[in-house]
Amino acid sequence: MHDPNKRHTWTGEEDRRLKELVRTVGPRKWGIISTHFKNRNAKQCHQRWHYVLKPSITREPWTEEEDNAIMQYQIQIGNKWSQIAKFLHGRTGYAIRNRYNFLSKRQLEEAQRHFRPFLGPPLSLHIQPA
Repeated sequence: MHDPNKRHTWTGEEDRRLKELVRTVGPRKWGIISTHFKNRNAKQCHQRWHYVLKPSITREPWTEEEDNAIMQYQIQIGNKWSQIAKFLHGRTGYAIRNRYNFLSKRQLEEAQRHFRPFLGPPLSLHIQPA
């Protein structure tokens, strides 16, 4: 018996079936929708729809304006990704969180590349001629 709570990669057929069920049943009856899947529960169907398949999700490359907005909103309201998503149309909270983590890591790596700790004068200055 398959555990519906265990992670399984979604197949193309499952994605097609989920899209069709959302069209016919609606995007709120996840318990009913999940009964049409052997290995999926209501939460998994809901998340797959809202974070991956929903037609309004933007899949375009991130813009500099979006990157700047993410960093500014995170400073203003913290890690409330679904709230930040309300200002970035077509982006999900998960996508924004992942983008923020990417941008933060890149900024840290950039800062570390330019940081040279002072370790004292060069060794050549300490050598006395014989």
